[in-house]
Amino acid sequence: MASTDPVVWSDEHAAWLVRSYTDVVSVLQDDRFSASGGRAPSAPDVPSAPPDPNIAGLRQHIASTLHLCRPWLRDIMRAEAECILRKKLRAKSSFDLAGDLIQPWCRQLAARLIAGEQELSIPQLRELDHAAQAVFQLGAEAPGETHSQNHAHQGTSVLAAFFLERLQSDSQHAHHGSLLDTLTDGPYSPSELVATCVQLFVGVSTSLPLLLGNAMHLLYTTPEMAANFLRDPVEPHATEARRAISELLRIAGPAKVIYRIATSAINVGDRTFKSGDRLALALDEANREIASIVTSPLTHCPHAEAIPHLSLGMGSHACLGSPIIHEACAFLLSWILETFPAPTWSLDEEQARRGGHRTISGYTRLPVSKS
Repeated sequence: MASTDPVVWSDEHAAWLVRSYTDVVSVLQDDRFSASGGRAPSAPDVPSAPPDPNIAGLRQHIASTLHLCRPWLRDIMRAEAECILRKKLRAKSSFDLAGDLIQPWCRQLAARLIAGEQELSIPQLRELDHAAQAVFQLGAEAPGETHSQNHAHQGTSVLAAFFLERLQSDSQHAHHGSLLDTLTDGPYSPSELVATCVQLFVGVSTSLPLLLGNAMHLLYTTPEMAANFLRDPVEPHATEARRAISELLRIAGPAKVIYRIATSAINVGDRTFKSGDRLALALDEANREIASIVTSPLTHCPHAEAIPHLSLGMGSHACLGSPIIHEACAFLLSWILETFPAPTWSLDEEQARRGGHRTISGYTRLPVSKS
């Protein structure tokens, strides 16, 4: 359908739905399309995203930081996974891989990596998680509805206040070991730092579990993919591992659409959008279009490197948390496959369930049992 009708009006999104890979890439790479059309609401005096010129710098700063402290990051990831295994899963012969492991692991990763090494109380963690869920649920709202907006504003305010307090704390160790701590060395304003941490915390807490759920469902149901992924998953910067993760993201990416607004008259393919036109970029459809070209996912394919996936966006508005996502995929997916290997452990596909909302979705229930 996308090849014959690449742009259609969508009442569901109150936007022009852009479907083809070529057109989606064209919009993502054109800074005349503003990303403000799909952002979460901001708290008073706190932008929901850093100004565009700083996004690329922030993303590179995050990537450099994670590269330098990878042993520390891997220690955190392994410690949290083994803690969950020890407390909840070791004695069980069946459990929900998504609900019992992936989701709490992501929440703890967000707290440790972004909020800092200082232990948060259970009430604090619950408050931050509740706030992140409120922001995430804004995407479930249909155009013209406003029910979720107040909750999202409140959630953003709670998160912004938390990170602002961390930033302004007189104690040198209040956020020691967090990304916030390292980002303060860069040329960023307090509002940019707070907005960045809010975005990252929400993404790692709510969207990353959906991605990992999709990926684990794919790996359990496609043994050859699992075998190829396990060849070298521990080094996400190695060529084979990077390609494996990239192709997994192409197929398992949870984002269905993201939004852009034209800031002037702009041609995309055979269509001209006028200033103010709202576009919904169908990332999942565009990725599927390319997946049919890259006919051998996760195996040697000369096209794979040349045709990047769109699951984390592209261009100046690409996902700020992409370095964290690559590290999380490289570690947790291989750890799960090694700890609960098939066919010793099998997935009950009939009981698997998807969750999320109309713009992003993934597996939120993945029951596995020991054969």
